[in-house]
Amino acid sequence: DLYPLNLFGHNLDFSGYDNVLDSSIAYIFIVYGLIGFLLYLFIYSKTFKFLFQTKLYLEIVFMIFFLIMGIVELVQLNMSFNFSFIFITYLFQSNEFKAEECIE
Repeated sequence: DLYPLNLFGHNLDFSGYDNVLDSSIAYIFIVYGLIGFLLYLFIYSKTFKFLFQTKLYLEIVFMIFFLIMGIVELVQLNMSFNFSFIFITYLFQSNEFKAEECIE
């Protein structure tokens, strides 16, 4: 089956053996659509920017490792395997996402 790309994504059918999608990037784009994919890229880019500014280079290495691994494996959204999501919490603790900016 073909899954045309749209703004809000599709529900994937994993009922058969040959219906396997191994790329996290493609999975995010197909299942969550263009809006979900852009939100994913926005959050990751804000996290990279914050980690560079605060000189947390080891965390950057881990995030890059999971991004590269996400190209060939479906690990990017798996919270039990991809612990780099913890680094995103740094943004919320540092007030990078301010309520005033989100409203405007």
